Amino acid sequence: MYGAGKAFGEALGRFYAERCGIRVICLRVANFNGKDAPGQQYQPGYSRWLSPRDLAQLVWRSIEAEHVAFGIFYGVSGGCEKKWDLSNARELLGYVPEDDGSLPKQESKA
Repeated sequence: MYGAGKAFGEALGRFYAERCGIRVICLRVANFNGKDAPGQQYQPGYSRWLSPRDLAQLVWRSIEAEHVAFGIFYGVSGGCEKKWDLSNARELLGYVPEDDGSLPKQESKA
């Protein structure tokens, strides 16, 4: 039901953007806990966390991108899983995550 509701809302947004000429930006927000650190630890490349700073940037850039009539964008901080493709958010909005939700790389003890 969750996925169907999300897909319906995004399709309805596209309809209104095309039919009525209003701007519609859909944000697929990752795990947001409202804190400056993830609620759990993620290995590098597996983060699903969105920091407050990155969320604020994404929303701000969405509002300012008047050239985008309709778009679906992922909201996730750095170190994210590959399934969270940020390429269109980077290209169309200029969104570049400032925070990283993955663990720092383990330093070798030599």
